[in-house]
Amino acid sequence: MAPSLPTPQSSRAARRRVLWRAVVALLVVSGAAFGYLLYASIRDIVAYGGLPLLVAPAYAAVPRLSGPTAEPQATPTPAQRMNILLLGIDARRNADAPSRTDSMMLCSVDPAAKSVTLLSIPRDLWVPMPPGFTFVGQDRINAAHFYGDLYHYPGGGPALAKEAVQYNLGVPVQYYVRIDFQGFVRAIDEIGGIDIDVPREIVDTAYPLDGDQVTTLRIHAGLQHMDGDLALKYARTRHDSNDIDRARRQQQVMLAVRDKVLALDIPLTRIPALFSILGSSIQTDMPLDKIYQAAQVVRAVHTSEIRHAVIDETMTTRWITSGGADVLLPQQDRIHALIEELFPAE
Repeated sequence: MAPSLPTPQSSRAARRRVLWRAVVALLVVSGAAFGYLLYASIRDIVAYGGLPLLVAPAYAAVPRLSGPTAEPQATPTPAQRMNILLLGIDARRNADAPSRTDSMMLCSVDPAAKSVTLLSIPRDLWVPMPPGFTFVGQDRINAAHFYGDLYHYPGGGPALAKEAVQYNLGVPVQYYVRIDFQGFVRAIDEIGGIDIDVPREIVDTAYPLDGDQVTTLRIHAGLQHMDGDLALKYARTRHDSNDIDRARRQQQVMLAVRDKVLALDIPLTRIPALFSILGSSIQTDMPLDKIYQAAQVVRAVHTSEIRHAVIDETMTTRWITSGGADVLLPQQDRIHALIEELFPAE
């Protein structure tokens, strides 16, 4: 019997599968980016567009500020490195108010070198705000998102967070992806949870709940299968350790999400359910073509080859401000040495 020739329908289905896998690869390199890349990449393929994205609320009582005085960074060509700021926010407490970011990572995808890099930025890093916010002075770097929304900065909190990272680390940041915690929990649950090798037992006697309540969180050492709720708690807890250990756990969670999703052959029939769960939890300024370019690189990079680092205790000094805030002062020479290693000048 002669072999059957592919039909137009089967060819389109094959193309959809290839694009789906490429998108998932990029999406899960950060974990936090999972929801949006799923939504944006499949949107034009299977016509499930038009879902709402998060937008910055209006705070009419606060004066609006102008944008940065520096020239904006040019959008990278396919051969250039793409730096994407990944932001996690807790939108459960008061969705109508501006919020600080609970997690910040810089994901760099270099098509020319075929490399992927993750840098975690501790939220307690004490830095000056970018030009235009000199009246604020210094604050934790995670406050940039708060000020951006509060003062109606062009692009809102994510835009000012990008400027703050670029201003203090000297790395151009072209794009951002922001996800709220509930979206991340639901995304992990949709893929059946993740496996995490917990290096030591965690006992947090003051893990925060909604409102002012706290509870005791206990996670045993060793290999643990985590649903979305437990994975979020593992990534957020810090009363048992510190902000830097917390950043390391966040990277561990994100890489575990990547491994799990790449191991799954997720059928297209599940896409509408994922849309309905994640569509309103994600915001980004990445165009679809840039997502696909980055996805092609990420898909080809093995997990062991992804470079990941944390601005840690060797690059910071703990300090108590005059107002009693417990923060981390950056040791600029050491941080810049790390930046030069991870993000070499082109």
